[in-house]
Amino acid sequence: MLDRLVSVLRPGGLLVVEDTNGLDLWVDPHVVEIAEICRAWEAAARSISWDPGLGRHLSSALTECGLTGVEGVSYRRRAPGGPVWEAVRLGLIRLHDRIVEDGASRESLNRLMNVLNDPTYTITGAPTAISWGANNQ
Repeated sequence: MLDRLVSVLRPGGLLVVEDTNGLDLWVDPHVVEIAEICRAWEAAARSISWDPGLGRHLSSALTECGLTGVEGVSYRRRAPGGPVWEAVRLGLIRLHDRIVEDGASRESLNRLMNVLNDPTYTITGAPTAISWGANNQ
């Protein structure tokens, strides 16, 4: 995919890419089941050929594609439960059955879904990596 993106990048253009660097969430106040769910979520993701740790490889991949001045940053979003976590909820719903097959209980998964909606919890999202590089050709 990156090769295709680089091939349509104008000379002097900048390509910016973003992806996860794992799927672990932190919740405050602490919810014991979260670690179990995150481990099962990562296993479920890998079972459908999604690399949940792809973000850590973005900078080297951009360099391999011939981009220059490659740099990057990583961050974790922190926010109370609510609409900001909709993408996480959708990802969990999409892989719900596989997450259960890979070791999370349905009750734990339902608890996390409720926590993601509950503004009394502060959630620190999974690490995200952003990398960019220029086409100097």
